[in-house]
Amino acid sequence: MKVLSLTTRNFKNLPDQEWCFDPNFQVVAGLNEAGKSSLLEAILVGLYGDATSKDQRYARLRRWNSTEQISINLKLLVKDDECTLERDFESGKNRLLHDNKPIQAKDKIRAWLA
Repeated sequence: MKVLSLTTRNFKNLPDQEWCFDPNFQVVAGLNEAGKSSLLEAILVGLYGDATSKDQRYARLRRWNSTEQISINLKLLVKDDECTLERDFESGKNRLLHDNKPIQAKDKIRAWLA
């Protein structure tokens, strides 16, 4: 599996934007407190998070003093197939788009990514 891009919304100190990655090699460098660890954490939440969860750790990932929930979209290359994995904590939806077909059941998403 390769991460092609990451889109963040309201996630910690990261700006709301799309982060594009080189599919062959990527280095993330920056000053202290620039957001390198937050970027990694956003990828982990995108891969393993559950937007239906009421766990307060996801609420702690929001920007300071924000009431809006986080949203993470990952564009992935899995077994030579491109897909988009969406975690929208505002609407409580987990969704995988493959060939413009949505997969929303959490167990089916996990199985497809395995």
